[in-house]
Amino acid sequence: MIIILGSSNSYGASNFTVISEYSYPAVVAQSRLDIMSLINQLKPYQKTSNYLDQVVVQATYFFMNRPYVGLGAEGEGDWSPYDFTQRGYPHIQQDPVYRTDSFVCNTFVQTVLALLHANNLNDFEKSYLTISYGAAGIAPSNIYFYNRNNFTSVDFNPVNQGTGLLQDVTGSGIFSHYVKTNTTMIDRQAWFNQKFSSEMISKSVRVLQASDGPAMVRRAQNNYPQPFHQFQVVKSSLTYIPKNVLVSAKYSSNGEVIYQANESLIQKLPTPAVLEIVRDPKRWTVNGKLVAGVQGTNIDISHLGFIYKAYFKQNQFMYQHVSCQNVNGQKICTNKPIYCQQAGGCTRIMFNHATDAYSSGCFYTNQDKKVACNRVTSLPLGDYLTSFNWGHYIYMEDDSLLGIHVEKINNIVPWRNFK
Repeated sequence: MIIILGSSNSYGASNFTVISEYSYPAVVAQSRLDIMSLINQLKPYQKTSNYLDQVVVQATYFFMNRPYVGLGAEGEGDWSPYDFTQRGYPHIQQDPVYRTDSFVCNTFVQTVLALLHANNLNDFEKSYLTISYGAAGIAPSNIYFYNRNNFTSVDFNPVNQGTGLLQDVTGSGIFSHYVKTNTTMIDRQAWFNQKFSSEMISKSVRVLQASDGPAMVRRAQNNYPQPFHQFQVVKSSLTYIPKNVLVSAKYSSNGEVIYQANESLIQKLPTPAVLEIVRDPKRWTVNGKLVAGVQGTNIDISHLGFIYKAYFKQNQFMYQHVSCQNVNGQKICTNKPIYCQQAGGCTRIMFNHATDAYSSGCFYTNQDKKVACNRVTSLPLGDYLTSFNWGHYIYMEDDSLLGIHVEKINNIVPWRNFK
């Protein structure tokens, strides 16, 4: 997912930021501990028939309610671009390669996928690079900003399809009758140009040491990523299942529209899979501007997470439903635990993701604790598609949101031939 950066301090430099929102060493150290702890928790599931589902489930609950924080979500840290075990190298963006204290949607997906078949931290880090890098057609061990999979449709998907980890199953089975294709021209070079424009460069160049700032600014302003690599404008032909196939509109007695999920059809989605939200960039606006005017290029995927099939016994807790509305000019959010009410139990396709669907500063109370609304969470896909907040159906009533793209997760080790 493309992140739109917020403001940050530049500490006297007009064209770069010295990272100070958090302690880089502390975040890296704790993230390594978290990953090692989670690997140990997952080992008993490795030989089970539903291992892939268990990785998604266990990792989600390990990271549950960790905040969605876009600023500094990922970078190249101080990792060597030649040997991933070496440190001490400057980069244009030096936020951690991976972090577990906070997530955005794509870093959550990358982290969970990298846990597949990881027996130790070294396995995880090799896998994470294999999943997250390769956009420039060079080895994922070449840790550069331009080689990062910055675009889901033309970087992340084809790179991970190439290793066999992911497989486009959007039009498989019954969905072959409904699937459509969204065609978008994506200009990576224009996106880089926007990132390093005079208005954006101080937010885009983020370094650990002020002494590295000027050199990284020069690198960024030298028509980056040229001369390292030259990206051509590419056409993304992205398959999707239209949202109106999975959700139908009903009308109340007073004529109000009510959206209901088609659960019988949702149940036929292949799982476990990475689910991606497909957008029409000709109608997608950010702060009143078309997305290309903000990002420098069209973008056709705005969000991603995991889907898997889960069974709940009667009266078993399923998820926390967060409801937000404007009350007397104030934004009020409440949460309600949802339990399975069916005598024979409930089977649901769950959507696990790191979300930023709520306004900044949104919190709800959970067991006497304040929890950020924008966080890692899990809920039935049907409930996500029919979410009603701030007085409207936030997914169904947005014309730029076209539907979903589905990438099935295969039971392979993507880093087996890592170099």
